[in-house]
Amino acid sequence: MNKRILWVLMTIAITALSIQGCKGNNKLEPVDDNNIILENKKEQLGSEISKNKDTESDGKEEKENNDNYMDGENNQNNRNREKEDIPKLGEEKKEEEKIEKEKKQEDIKVDKTQETSIDNTKTEWWFIRNKDYKTPRINGNLKYNLNEYDAYYVGDVEKKVLYLTFDEGYENGYTSKILDVLKKNQVKATFFVTLPYVEERPDLVKRMEAEGHVIGNHTKSHLSMPDVTSNKQKFENELKSVDERYKEVTGKDMSKYFRPPMGEYSQKSLAMTKEMGYKTIFWSFAYKDWEPTEQPEPTEAKKLILEGMHNGAIFLLHAVSKTNAEILEEIITEAKNQGYEFELLP
Repeated sequence: MNKRILWVLMTIAITALSIQGCKGNNKLEPVDDNNIILENKKEQLGSEISKNKDTESDGKEEKENNDNYMDGENNQNNRNREKEDIPKLGEEKKEEEKIEKEKKQEDIKVDKTQETSIDNTKTEWWFIRNKDYKTPRINGNLKYNLNEYDAYYVGDVEKKVLYLTFDEGYENGYTSKILDVLKKNQVKATFFVTLPYVEERPDLVKRMEAEGHVIGNHTKSHLSMPDVTSNKQKFENELKSVDERYKEVTGKDMSKYFRPPMGEYSQKSLAMTKEMGYKTIFWSFAYKDWEPTEQPEPTEAKKLILEGMHNGAIFLLHAVSKTNAEILEEIITEAKNQGYEFELLP
C-alpha cells in the first residue's frame, strides 16, 4: 500500500518536472491572425519572386535562343545574298551576249523601218534648158525636198557666180591641160574621182590638191547607188574606200562632196549618203561630152555652154573630153567678161 502510494507520488512529481521543463524551453506565444497572414504573404511573395526569377531566367534563355536563331538566320541570309552577288560561272558572259543580241535585233528593226519608210525608186537627174540665163527647171514630180538630204544642183543664185566641176572616171590624157588652163586663169574647180582614178593617177590627184582644187567622191565602182541601198556595208564601202585611198595618197581628208554615178539616185540613197556626212552635188548644166569617140564640135559646144550660164550654175564637164580641154579657156574668159566669177562649191 505504502509502496503504491510512493510510486504514485513519484510519478506525479516526475510528470510535474517534465511539464515545467517544457515550459522553460518552448515558450508558447499567443496566436496572431495578422502574423499568419503576413507569413503567408511572405511565402507567396517569395514564391512569386522565385517564379519570376524562373520566368525571367526562362525568358532570358528564350531571348538568347531567339537571338542566336536570328543571328543564325541573318548570317544565313547574308550568306545567301553573298551567293546571289557572286555571278555564276559564265553568267556575266551570257548577260553580255544577251544584251549584244538584243542590240543587233534592234539595229535590224531600225534598218527594216528605214527600208519601208523611205522610197528607193530610182530616178535619173535631169533639167530643162533655157536661154534666159535663169535657173533651169528640174523634175517637178519629186515628193521630197532635195535640201532635206543635203542635195544641191545650184549654188548661190543671188550672185553672178559659176561652179566648175569635172567627173574623173578614168584618165584620157586631158586632165593636165585642164589643170594648166585653170592655173593660168586662177580658177578653182571640183574634181569628182573614182577609186581606180586615184590608184592609177596619184600624180594628178596630188596636183589637184596642191593647186587648191577640191576633190570629191565619185565612188569605188561607178555603180547606180539605188541598186546598192539594200546592202548598207557595200553602199558605205563605195564611198569610204575612195576616202581612205585618197588620204593615203595625199595625206589629207577628202572633201565631203559626192557626185552620183550616171546621175541616178533615190530618196533612200540620198538619205544614206547624207547619213555618211556627204553633200550630194547634181548640176544645172551638162551636155554629151563623155564619149571620147563622139566629141561635140567645139564651136557648138562653146555656144551651148555659154547659153547655160546663170547665177549659181553648177557645170558638169567630163575631163575625158578633148573638146572641153580645147574650149575651156575661151569659156572662162567669156564668162568673166559677162561679169561672172568662178568659185568652189559652197
